[in-house]
Amino acid sequence: MPALMDFVKRKWSEHFPESPFQFFFLDDRFNAQYKNDKLFATVLWLFTAIAISIACLGLFGLSLFTISKRNKEISIRKVLGATLFQITSLITKDYLRLVLAAGVVALPIAYILVNNWLKKYAFHVDIGVWFFILPVALIVFIALATVLFQSLRAASANPVRSLRME
Repeated sequence: MPALMDFVKRKWSEHFPESPFQFFFLDDRFNAQYKNDKLFATVLWLFTAIAISIACLGLFGLSLFTISKRNKEISIRKVLGATLFQITSLITKDYLRLVLAAGVVALPIAYILVNNWLKKYAFHVDIGVWFFILPVALIVFIALATVLFQSLRAASANPVRSLRME
């Protein structure tokens, strides 16, 4: 590379002696051009992880509060013969409905925002459906895992102990 650059510099000086020889590599120029986008992506991933963690903590606390309020109901259902699956589905279905509703509301907004962001680029790829469906499915899975932990603990608890406390 240095020999090639010396050769090009000599040829430049022969043909254009009044102009200084200045060069740059195109990949460096492209990297500088997209540096802000890479930084934006890194910050976006960081804030996404923080937001999901805070949402999981909030969902965990809300499910814990709801289960503690419905502890007598869960115990009575268990004494009357409800299965573990019935009790956990009773608790988790309300949360899953809310998460799916939030996903349905967020999908069109995300589609509009991403398309407007991609319009400023000369070349861009078309966004597929999986780009939007996969994050919603992942959020549903995370919410289900968060609530399912508490509901399994409540469903497997001894109903006699909680009914005796009431």
